[in-house]
Amino acid sequence: MKNNSPYYLFFMLTIFTFFLLLSSQATLNSNFNSSLEVANSTTDSNCKSIVTKSNTSIKSVRHLLIKRGNYSYSIRFATKDKYIFAYLSSENGVTLKKGDELILMDANRERRRFTFAFNQSLSSPSDISLNEQWMEMEPEDLIWLASQNIPTVYIKDNQANRMIKFSVSPAHQETLKKIAFCFLKEMKD
Repeated sequence: MKNNSPYYLFFMLTIFTFFLLLSSQATLNSNFNSSLEVANSTTDSNCKSIVTKSNTSIKSVRHLLIKRGNYSYSIRFATKDKYIFAYLSSENGVTLKKGDELILMDANRERRRFTFAFNQSLSSPSDISLNEQWMEMEPEDLIWLASQNIPTVYIKDNQANRMIKFSVSPAHQETLKKIAFCFLKEMKD
């Protein structure tokens, strides 16, 4: 089996998830354990309303991540050709550009950086600025999202060398964990 084959990646994801779950029972803090309880309480019917699977792809619903006044950011996940992508949409927020970054920080202050790979303007009502960026993710990133609270999000404009910090509400943090969990579950099935 080649190291870059989809079967090898699936096998490694399964092994990693198994050991992650084993170690969580003995050593991880109560926040991680409570997030696993929330994720495990997500039934198949709940996941079916969050994630859809076809013969060629898996797609999640769009999740509102940040809402402030007249602007918002939402995220969704999808697979294409054995790759995992996260799509960040900006509605009246900063314009998302190729090369900029989404930085997610968990409650333990661990940060993960994702570089925007392609800019796409979306059709919207005339007074709303709406664009979407996609970035590639690894299965380990989804495992991290499914098991951690993400209270802080940064959007970094690398051209201007400027970062904007956003807080994520507890309700949106839990929904993000559920979506990541359901997405992983569909990848495994």
